[in-house]
Amino acid sequence: MSFTPAGASLTTSAMHNNPFALLDVTVRDSRRTIVEQAEQQSLVHDADLCQQARSTLTNPKNRVAAEMAWLPGVSPERAARLLDNLLASPASVRREKSLPTLAHCNLMAAAFGTITTSWTAESLAEFILEFATLVDECDLKQITAEINDDRMDSGFPAIVSGDLVEDEFNARKRYFNGAIKEALNHQPSENILLTLTLTARYATAEGNIAAPELINELLDAYVIEIQGVLEKEADNAGRIIALIRQETAFGEASLAPLINALEKVVKNWDKLARPVQLAAKARGINHDKSVELAWSVRELKLELFNQHDMLNAATRLTEIEGEVFSQLPQFIEKVKEDEEALSEFHAARAEEEKKDAEWERSITYSATVGRIFKDQLSISPSGINWDGEHFTLEEITEVRWGATRHSVNGVPTGTTYTIGLGRNFSGTTSAGRLTITLKEETIYSAFLAALWRAVCVRLMIQMMKALDAGEKLTIGNILVDDAGVTLFKHKLFGSAERVRLSWFDVVVSSADGEFIVRSKMDKKIYAKASYQEHWNTHLLEYIIRSAFEKGVRNLSDYLKN
Repeated sequence: MSFTPAGASLTTSAMHNNPFALLDVTVRDSRRTIVEQAEQQSLVHDADLCQQARSTLTNPKNRVAAEMAWLPGVSPERAARLLDNLLASPASVRREKSLPTLAHCNLMAAAFGTITTSWTAESLAEFILEFATLVDECDLKQITAEINDDRMDSGFPAIVSGDLVEDEFNARKRYFNGAIKEALNHQPSENILLTLTLTARYATAEGNIAAPELINELLDAYVIEIQGVLEKEADNAGRIIALIRQETAFGEASLAPLINALEKVVKNWDKLARPVQLAAKARGINHDKSVELAWSVRELKLELFNQHDMLNAATRLTEIEGEVFSQLPQFIEKVKEDEEALSEFHAARAEEEKKDAEWERSITYSATVGRIFKDQLSISPSGINWDGEHFTLEEITEVRWGATRHSVNGVPTGTTYTIGLGRNFSGTTSAGRLTITLKEETIYSAFLAALWRAVCVRLMIQMMKALDAGEKLTIGNILVDDAGVTLFKHKLFGSAERVRLSWFDVVVSSADGEFIVRSKMDKKIYAKASYQEHWNTHLLEYIIRSAFEKGVRNLSDYLKN
């Protein structure tokens, strides 16, 4: 640990402007003594100040502020020595032992007035942490007891309102915060930033423990101060990312200078935002603006690799991400999880391009349906054939399926399996729809497996892209947008009321052949879609459940990352 630079001294301090110091009285002096001292001191000092000090100290309620800004719980003799020491050697107050906590805090706040540009960032950060930790240790009940002990000797009535002490203590904390800011304002700008970064590191143990309240308040104020600078850097990064996307047409080698420029911008961002990131990490949250920038860089990286096969550029961006956004553990972990979750989509796409034959085999299926009147059911890259109808895979826009068990007088008589296909069609509505009815589960299951790979994955991607573009999807009576869902609040009497909820506020389930989305808080708020009767219900369920599993905010985020 470093120590306060030597040679610092004071000619006066905030403590010496306290009414007790101005009138040269102690916390144990009576009202009469205070009045007499006020008259005496008026002869040699500013009379108005002396009268104001007398008024403050003789009014039991107003007196609280002066008492809490003084040395509660400290004997008059020791208080006098401490004030002398504060002027002669401000650093000595940091080494005082067995002082009441608030009294110690007041002395340390006064010592901040001695801080000069000779202080290193490390020394100042340690002092701030030491001070903030001490402030956190203040106990209002103990402070009240210390003040009341002194009042018992002075003849003033005891404090009975805890709110009065709490209000004054909050005022003291604001003063303490101002003392730190004032000390920082005397430092060079580069030293201020380094001090705040070191303070955040020390106070949070690199973001792993909660910082003292005073430091959190200091960093919150810093966020406001640098907001404009961060927005400017974010805009710069956005422009460079856009240029990189434009430059992809000229090959991977042409991207190197732009990626170097992007690295410089995001590292400068990190330098400015690091104290805030550490404080947010300690609170168990992320710094939202840093997360937004991190996602922008990651989206670019995925685009370079997945769409342009620029492995070296993507690797370089990965290294930058790891260095710059290391204080966003939730983001880093989320990136890993999302990569694993969506690797199936990217791997499937890559495998389809590289191994067309294998893909064709996986979606090719044919079966003869019916024992007497036979129909041929088939699916392949060329399309789907059933009962004289042909649908190409690309024109299919909606699917539905399900099984219906039959019985007579409670005796099972079999199961009917139904698969519906819909397509964009310029002719009649009936020509755009196809229903496949099967009796054999093995045929039904095999055909669905091929249909899922051949059609459903594409449809889900299209659905998520539509949501990302701001479109809404209505399936059954479930109205879905990217960030949430509109359900119905069902009433015993009267019409149902529409209620929109975010994805974090709902749960999903299946019952009686229906997919159900329900409010977490109110079971009367829900909406349903039939698997057999409503189009794309299965796909919506898969998207929502997958998004819930990965914890994404918007459904389309599942596709992006």
